[in-house]
Formats: sequence, structure tokens, C-alpha cells
Amino acid sequence: NIIWAWILTIPASAFVAEGRFGDQYYFLKKQIMWSVIGLAGMVVAALTDIRWIQKSARGFFVVTIVFLVMVLIVGHEVAGGKRWLRFAVFGFQPSEFAKLAMVLVLADYLEKYFFNHHINTIIFPNNGFPEPISIL
Repeated sequence: NIIWAWILTIPASAFVAEGRFGDQYYFLKKQIMWSVIGLAGMVVAALTDIRWIQKSARGFFVVTIVFLVMVLIVGHEVAGGKRWLRFAVFGFQPSEFAKLAMVLVLADYLEKYFFNHHINTIIFPNNGFPEPISIL
């Protein structure tokens, strides 16, 4: 499937790439570069110990919340929306990390509490940490 994406990138974008960047293969090169980066990310994720991910989930969630608040204060506006954080030449949307953080924290929470507690404990937690399930 990835090879087909690379092949179909050429006729779909060669004319625009040639006009804008002077290289008809510009978008193909970008597609291949990001495919390789994504594949490397998949390998790293597959080799990462799941217990480490589970231990890091809440910390990642808290850092993500801090980034989301930072967007409100020092966010960069693009196309009329203040959604980006910029650090030097690197920019990102914290909402993308929030999606991953929510999945990780919910998975951790449900794994720890779902099978061992009554449903009221899951929906109305009493342990002092605002559980992500309460947000939903």
C-alpha cells in the first residue's frame, strides 16, 4: 500500500511541484521521507516496553495539558485559529499530543480499575486525580 501511495504521488503532484519548487519529484521525496520516519516510529513503538509507556502515561497527560494551556497564552495563529506552539523553527499542535495522551491515560486507567472496581468508582473517582473518564 505504501508503494502505491508513492507511485500515485507522482502523477497527482508533479505539475504543481515543478511549478512551485522546480522539482517534479518534490512531493514524492517528502512522501518517502515521512514514510521512513513513520516506519522508524513504528519500530521504536514496537520495541518500547509497555510498562514504561504505562508508567509515563499520566506524566505525558499532564505535560500535554500544560502545552494546551500554553497555546491559549503564547500560541501562534494560523488561518485565524490559535492552535500552534512554536519553539525556534519547530512548531506543533498540542491537540495532536492530547489525543495520544487521552488514549494512553484511559487505557492505563481502565486496565487498573475497570475489572477490580464497581462502575461507580470508575465514573466518579475518589482518588484526588481528575480522571480522563470524567472528562468524557
